[in-house]
This record gives sequence, structure tokens and C-alpha cells, in this order.
Amino acid sequence: MGLNERIDSLPPEMQIEVADFVEYLHLKRARQNLAESAEHHRPSLLDVLNHAPGHLAFLSVAEVDAYIRAERETWGD
Repeated sequence: MGLNERIDSLPPEMQIEVADFVEYLHLKRARQNLAESAEHHRPSLLDVLNHAPGHLAFLSVAEVDAYIRAERETWGD
């Protein structure tokens, strides 16, 4: 008999409490797993940017400056 079947066999007033407690335990374990995995590998900013959609849009500061200048020219006064 699985956990859901066992919960379903309880009186209705206990089903909600047990289901809530099981959900709490599940979330607590997920948070612990997330914290543990973050401790083992914290990606650098370059790692994050390398995996971002579109990768790096600009390869140099000069390209960023040129883009910003061009955008500002389209704003109008």
C-alpha cells in the first residue's frame, strides 16, 4: 500500500493534517537539497552569463557604448 492509499484510509479530519505534514516534509527536504547543492557549486557570473539565452550580446565595452549611443539617438528630445 502506497502513502496516498494510507492517507486515504485515515479519517477525513486526519487526512488533511497528514497531507499537509507530508507536503511540509517534502518542501523542507527540497530546500535542504537546494542549499547543499549551492554549497558544493556556486557558479561564477561568467558561468551564469555563458548559460543565459542569447549568451553575451556584447563582446567588448566599445560595443556596449556604441549600442547605448545609437539607442539614445533614437529617443528624441
